[in-house]
Amino acid sequence: MEYDQVKYISTVASCGSINKAAAKLGVAQPNLSHAINTLEREIGKTLLLRTNKGISLTPEGKQFTLLANGIVTQMDTLEKTFAQNESAPAVLLTIATSPSQITLACLAELNESLTDERVVIDVSMCTMVEIVEQVKNLQAELGIMLISDAQRKELKRHFQQNQLEFEEVARRPFCVNLGKKNPLFGQETVRFEDLLQFPLARIREDKFTYLEHTASVDSASIKNFKQVYYFDNDETILNFVRQTNAVKLGYYWCAEDYAKIGIHTVTVENHSYQVTLGWLHRKNDVLSPGARRF
Repeated sequence: MEYDQVKYISTVASCGSINKAAAKLGVAQPNLSHAINTLEREIGKTLLLRTNKGISLTPEGKQFTLLANGIVTQMDTLEKTFAQNESAPAVLLTIATSPSQITLACLAELNESLTDERVVIDVSMCTMVEIVEQVKNLQAELGIMLISDAQRKELKRHFQQNQLEFEEVARRPFCVNLGKKNPLFGQETVRFEDLLQFPLARIREDKFTYLEHTASVDSASIKNFKQVYYFDNDETILNFVRQTNAVKLGYYWCAEDYAKIGIHTVTVENHSYQVTLGWLHRKNDVLSPGARRF
């Protein structure tokens, strides 16, 4: 078994097509198919099912791909770190994070602390499900997460099942972010029910973020908003809030940064609902120097 074969399987699985994988890898499609067929003969297992509609993974293929993804990620990181002429190794860190301004603020602080050090930091913006999978499968050393009270119990159970550990950094009450076009912009506190008349801007949901629909404040919840806009990154949400009367449910950690771009952070009355900031890692793993630094 050769590394190229491992990488080929990983790429085909992610692309869902041998033709697309060949184009991404820059190899001829017949050569890619031959390499995969050779690998299957060597290990005595069928990894891919080929049909006119494309390819799918066998159970053995899914298990192989799970391990292969971690190997490919680590090899890519090794190449970025050591395939250079400089003799000093780089500070290395792989992070999976929700699309959040908090992670960017942390990276900016880390960047200020670095002088002439060589650094390789690989950041993936993910859903909560993807963060867990990437840390579990060695694709990321750390996962930066914001966990609401509605998600806390289910995520704790999921972490335990997958030998992951969540380290809490801070807990704060949830709040709301408003732009100047929202009539509640100048207020210091609002009632949750008063927000329901405005559009809600949110990160696209997965099975963990959907749990927030079960939380309520004064008998109202996210499902009571008549208009909801879903986006795949925090920057787009902030721009949407700035340009409309939409609201964003958030946290206090970035209030000063938001104020600089014309977004006001407002306290929501009569609730004990909190958000926890923390980082996820594999249980019993020794953290790299880059992770300890972060």
